[in-house]
Amino acid sequence: MSATVSAVGMVTALGLDWKTSCAASRAGISRAARLDYFTFRTQDTGALVSAVGHSARLITQGFEHYGRLVRLLAGAMRDLRHSSGEGNPILSRAKYYLSLPDPARLFLSSALIADLPTREQYQRAEEEARRLSASSQSEQSKKLFLHALRLAGVSEIPELAATSSVGHAGVGVVMDKALADLSTGAADAVVVGGVDSLLDEDTLGWLLNTGRLKSPALAAGLMPGEAAALLLLTRDGAAGPITVTRVVRGEDGQSLSSGGAPTGAALGRAIAEAVGTEAQPAVLYSDHNGEQYRATEFGYVALRLQALRPWIMGVKTMFPAQSFGDTGAASGAVALAVLTSRWSRPDSEETLGAVTSSSDGPERAVMVAELGRLNSYKGASARAR
Repeated sequence: MSATVSAVGMVTALGLDWKTSCAASRAGISRAARLDYFTFRTQDTGALVSAVGHSARLITQGFEHYGRLVRLLAGAMRDLRHSSGEGNPILSRAKYYLSLPDPARLFLSSALIADLPTREQYQRAEEEARRLSASSQSEQSKKLFLHALRLAGVSEIPELAATSSVGHAGVGVVMDKALADLSTGAADAVVVGGVDSLLDEDTLGWLLNTGRLKSPALAAGLMPGEAAALLLLTRDGAAGPITVTRVVRGEDGQSLSSGGAPTGAALGRAIAEAVGTEAQPAVLYSDHNGEQYRATEFGYVALRLQALRPWIMGVKTMFPAQSFGDTGAASGAVALAVLTSRWSRPDSEETLGAVTSSSDGPERAVMVAELGRLNSYKGASARAR
């Protein structure tokens, strides 16, 4: 089952709406800035430095994790309502499928902590955190969803049909479910997306303790970001810039959070299955964020696919984290939103694209998109400009 993207809502460090965010990204703009509320001493010189990240500070400054998530998601909801048309009946009956951060993630990567006392402290909390996360996830997801709807001014409460908390691959997980529900008739319109922030103090401390935060002493680290992105999809047949045609998921036993060495096996298999042999993507969006693990995994994927999918060596590869920072559980939706914007332009000649996602845990996902039915859509888009 495939589905057409008919509207997008988005909030990022580059803008409080989809069009501004994507236009700024195309222009190569970055708003990475010092986060003066989080300082630490570097391991090499002991110098006191501030973390650097991509903050949507116009709406999140002064808020911690839950507050940031609510405000980001509400902003994307408002933008989606605007881009789909106020009072759009399709949006009003759409079910929501959201990728959200794992509430216990701060305790799930203890194998990466170099300092032994700190690692043991995290390990003692890890089992309890997993148990509490499993029992409270559904309740917390509904609470976040309802608070965001209220802040966005949405009076009619839509159904929250599915959520995922597996991180980067989460959008692939909920997209898979959404396409299945469209196929069976369980839904006739869906909103698929994600929200995440890596910029609260606890999360920045976790990234620092696990050796993942980019700093003067760690060039191969991630630069944290925050974002929310939502895509309204209907059954294929409507005019729209892109059609999501397939989702392939996999699991890799050598995950980042377990301290394993990357092999690229699961992601390589997922890409090979998703794209097939009869076509090749004109563009590939990767959630590579600058970390050594992800760079090595991506390199092994290319090596594994050289014979099976030779196009992998020459495909145009885009890295949204360069513009928005690492957006975690929202990253798959951010990539699809950027691809939708790319293909909304009248000069787009590409016809096939793929979005690849690797979670900190074992989950991997690949989403394939094709150029949509654009004649009427592009004409209207060009006239609007």
